[in-house]
Amino acid sequence: MQQDPGYASVAEGIRAAEKGAFEEILNAAGAAFAVGDLPLIRGYLEQAAEIYPGDNRLRVYQARLARASKQIWLRYQEQATDLETQQSYAEALALLRQGLTLAPTESLLLRHEKRLVGLLSAHIDALFRQGEELYGRGELHPARTRFEELAELSPEHQGALEFKQKIEAELQ
Repeated sequence: MQQDPGYASVAEGIRAAEKGAFEEILNAAGAAFAVGDLPLIRGYLEQAAEIYPGDNRLRVYQARLARASKQIWLRYQEQATDLETQQSYAEALALLRQGLTLAPTESLLLRHEKRLVGLLSAHIDALFRQGEELYGRGELHPARTRFEELAELSPEHQGALEFKQKIEAELQ
């Protein structure tokens, strides 16, 4: 800056632009808080943190976002637990994954997701075995029902698709 005095004005301009961008981003985050759009808020706060990571207003917004996110993901986790007790594993997993969008590193949610994936997988396997057994006994309509249930949970399950085609052909 001593060799080129014009450089100081460029540096001031950059700082002013950063400050203006930071203010705009925080204002947008405030507007997003007003409508409760947490993913949008998270994006704005990440942008703001790239400019002034230690700003106190940013920290306040980050804490506020963390509290709001936790309330929501805890509710999702509770609802997922209720669905799990009803053996609605796919719905529980979908709800839990919504919670993970708010808290992607939350160990409670990650453990619950892992458990639900295991339960859903076991349920899919059980439906397939039941369908096979029913088909083997010649009970085509109940077997078709099992494979249709399975196809709803896992639309690309090859075994279910093959058995459904066999059953449809035999019923024709």
